[in-house]
Amino acid sequence: MTVRRIALFDLDNTLTDHTTAFTLWATEFSGSTGVPVPWLMKAEERHDGARHHKPDPELFRLALDELQAHAGAGAAMVGDCLATDVEGGLRAGLHTVWVAGERARLPPDPMPTRTVQTVVEAADWLRTAVLSPARAPALTA
Repeated sequence: MTVRRIALFDLDNTLTDHTTAFTLWATEFSGSTGVPVPWLMKAEERHDGARHHKPDPELFRLALDELQAHAGAGAAMVGDCLATDVEGGLRAGLHTVWVAGERARLPPDPMPTRTVQTVVEAADWLRTAVLSPARAPALTA
């Protein structure tokens, strides 16, 4: 069985200028790999009007539901904030990639699956990573 790979990206203009560069990159990345690349905005709104904010795991679950996907093997959250992107991704049972730049992780910060310096490095890693469900434990909500 082929695992469907999903990448959720935090796009609040801290990782990249998503209005231009990311859109071009996402189109190329998706076309060359077959990996759908959806993105989360800072506050998604459900169809019933309920609002969810990171790190609420429901926000990530809603995004996965939209893609008819589930957490575990092949699903990852990429972001630059340990407290919202990584913590929320972990709570939802996703692999997490922290775009750290020059920052260091300190206890008690959550432990991402992978730490990278740039969003391009994150994408390169996701393209080749073998993501097993055991490496993405869900935390209690």
